[in-house]
Amino acid sequence: MERTAQSEYCRTVVDGVPSATIFNGPVLFVDGQYTSITNVFTANWDGISDPESGLYSYGWCIGTSVGTCNVMPFTDPFPGFVNRHELWTSTGVAPFQTALPDGTYYVSIKLMATNQAGLHSITVTSTPISVDRTPPMAGVVRDVARSGTTDLAFQSDNSTLCVYGAGFSDPDTGIASYQWGVGTTPGA
Repeated sequence: MERTAQSEYCRTVVDGVPSATIFNGPVLFVDGQYTSITNVFTANWDGISDPESGLYSYGWCIGTSVGTCNVMPFTDPFPGFVNRHELWTSTGVAPFQTALPDGTYYVSIKLMATNQAGLHSITVTSTPISVDRTPPMAGVVRDVARSGTTDLAFQSDNSTLCVYGAGFSDPDTGIASYQWGVGTTPGA
């Protein structure tokens, strides 16, 4: 984490990609890029500190662009804890009554108000996480002759099966992997 002086009364945290302070998802220090869960949003963070004079408080929020809180307003996970000098590591869980729509979201952590020395807030924002509930678009699968693309009606070689697949896509988050199997009836 690199700190740069912004003014006499402010500090800015420059947290590059991938984030080293805020991590999307429930697994500690693992930054998720995609999720299909839309009724709960989780994040965890590490390294929130002020060794000189301690933190007054901090909060986290969720927005649709860097530094915004238009999905969930700032919430202090530890209200009433003040004058802390050590690093704060925590996990935030935000349940939603209605499902979040597909899209890109950011988690921001803001040191709210001031620290004990009177220095003002700083904000750190996560890398984006995409909510994607749509399945990939199906393509075609054919049993083909070696190096071919034409679907075969029958095959005489019982030791080799060649498969051709095309047209599978996912415009939102891409294709992570393919799986296929062999059966005696379609779809089995």
